[in-house]
Amino acid sequence: MIQAIAADGSSFDVQIEPGYPTNLDDPKYYSAQLIGHLFDSTTRWWKRNVISGDVVATKTQRLSPNSFRVFTNSAGAAAVGDLIGFRSGIGDHMVRVTSSSRMTLMNLTILNSSEFAVSENLGGDLGPNHYISITVKRGNRPAGAVTDPLFSTNADAFHSLETRHGPDVENCYFESMPDDGIAVHGYFSWVMESSGNTLIVSNPYPWIGTNFAVGDPFRLIDANDQPAGEAVVTAVSPLPNYQNTRKSARQTVRDFTVGPYYQITLDRALTAGFDYLASNPNASGAGFLLLNNTIKNHRERGMNLKADNGTVEGNVIDGSTVTGIRVGPEFYWGEAGFSRNLTIRNNTIANVGYWDSTGALVAAPDQGLTPV
Repeated sequence: MIQAIAADGSSFDVQIEPGYPTNLDDPKYYSAQLIGHLFDSTTRWWKRNVISGDVVATKTQRLSPNSFRVFTNSAGAAAVGDLIGFRSGIGDHMVRVTSSSRMTLMNLTILNSSEFAVSENLGGDLGPNHYISITVKRGNRPAGAVTDPLFSTNADAFHSLETRHGPDVENCYFESMPDDGIAVHGYFSWVMESSGNTLIVSNPYPWIGTNFAVGDPFRLIDANDQPAGEAVVTAVSPLPNYQNTRKSARQTVRDFTVGPYYQITLDRALTAGFDYLASNPNASGAGFLLLNNTIKNHRERGMNLKADNGTVEGNVIDGSTVTGIRVGPEFYWGEAGFSRNLTIRNNTIANVGYWDSTGALVAAPDQGLTPV
């Protein structure tokens, strides 16, 4: 709980509730740049009617065995008496599904996940994975605690990335996450240079290898985030000796131009320059199904969707701090892409947007959001 706030808002003092970890100053578990989220002390849900519920710290100072002074440039709407929960950023996902197809995970309850509750990456080549009747919620109180936990996870409830066929998520219940409920996306490749029908791109995540295979569609986006042409991939070759000395002008979470690099050959010429982006809708979760799920009382977006040919139907989204359903790429995170041919119908969206009022349904990239 927040016990005191400096007059100039540069710091606040917190006391850790009994039974919960008192190691905010341990660099093995917490960065000096802590991210905290404000909660109502009565309901123990995310605090409402604030511009931003995130509190970003610059450093911490221990005051006693269970209290700290947190220094910050963004105290947000923090007030004395508010509860605040801090994300550690340490630990793996509770369930990790990698390079799998046609797998079924069902009737599972996940409590207190250290990162995503369920992470699905790659795979889907032979058909979708199925996630049926999965519950993600706050767990039991730790020993010595007299209050319930604030978080159910340390990030998203369900996160699908770079799958060849998107997931089938049905009849699930997700609540209390400090991030998105369901996210489905691929990754952009950064264009280094091009000549005719040949481009050199940087793949942002080496563990993926390359985003493209022969026969895949290739969608190009220019430096102003506008569609700039499409083609089909005819050849992919690694370039282990390629070097890039230019820096991206984009504002991104990290430098996506550092490689590894690949030469992509297309079936026709496209005009492209440095800092253009390329996406592959065949490796972004296309064909996903999100049916009859409930997502409640959490930070950020209920659903964050960046894939083609998906169906979102019969879901209840209640209490997302930002958007209920968001459709569109996020260039800051390097996450593709612009979605096509989605069916979104018969969903109930309530009590959302109480941090920044972006809307119940938003279809737009991460700059210039427009509610629908």
